[in-house]
Amino acid sequence: MRTVVLIKIACSQQRTFRHLDGVRRILGVLWLYGVLVGITLAEETAQEIIDKSAVAMAAPIQFRLMTNGVESVVYQKKMSNDVLAMRMETPKPLNVVRIAVGAESYEIYADKGIVIDTSFMQQSVVQQATGISQSLGGTPVVGTFVLNGIVEFNGKRCFELAKKVPSDVMAMLLKQVPESANDMIPIESRRYIDMESYVLVGLESYASSGERLTQSLYSDIAKPSALPNDLFLPPNGAKVLKPASMAAYVASVLDVTQPKSSEPQPLGPIKIDPKTGLAIAPVPPGMTEEDFKRRVDEAKDKALAEMGSRPIHVTPWTKTRTILAGVFLAILVVVAGIAIWKKRPI
Repeated sequence: MRTVVLIKIACSQQRTFRHLDGVRRILGVLWLYGVLVGITLAEETAQEIIDKSAVAMAAPIQFRLMTNGVESVVYQKKMSNDVLAMRMETPKPLNVVRIAVGAESYEIYADKGIVIDTSFMQQSVVQQATGISQSLGGTPVVGTFVLNGIVEFNGKRCFELAKKVPSDVMAMLLKQVPESANDMIPIESRRYIDMESYVLVGLESYASSGERLTQSLYSDIAKPSALPNDLFLPPNGAKVLKPASMAAYVASVLDVTQPKSSEPQPLGPIKIDPKTGLAIAPVPPGMTEEDFKRRVDEAKDKALAEMGSRPIHVTPWTKTRTILAGVFLAILVVVAGIAIWKKRPI
């Protein structure tokens, strides 16, 4: 079937070579056939590369992942029921562990003793993709990878494969988000696969404007002999939050990650300096009186030193200022006199 389509396309393009003589015309048509067949082979080769890469990256596996400057360590294995399990440890900027087993997923904040159930997010994405596919008559939401060529990526010779979101699918996606967010929707993804080992070296996504949205770099890929099942389960005894919407999820994350304002601590009895008769500043919690006094004295000495190092500018009291001050004082006297006069008994 594909061969028939290629022949029809080539025949329809023969008019391009009509102005050439017989031999050149034949060579031109053969060249066109070669281009079309080459494109077909590139698509088939792309799928073969994808298949080999899937074998090279099959679980159990662990690797280091750097996504837009954020580093994580990822573990993957197949559970006894043949369900894929994933664990991603991201110590910075937030110390969070993300796990996913089948349709269930969680974010673990171990130092807070909190687990957020994020399964609804995964289910929402699947439902949205299914809805778009059904509205398009069963058209796959994702496109097909094609081989762009061989490139140097992150210091390695790699196959560069690209996949674009079909235009009809993209039109549906744009209806789901505000117009201001259109440039944030990835329209193309690129995959970089090592030519020798077929392991993943990098992933990138691009907006319709051509701007790169994300970049993920893979390194330190290893095949561990065994990964314990407990690695992919939420910890026992942790408080589990189950948000049902994205807004509730964001609120949960902010509640967990933002520092809580501490309750104001009551101040001790106010002490009076017998020399000055002024109140002595209370010692802050967690600091001794000697340490606090030392810091106050250091700050005082520093302030005095800075004042002594700066020349003091005194503006001379000129004759003009004297006149203005007198006029101002005279006005005040007149105003006061009027106010008193208005209050006198008639």
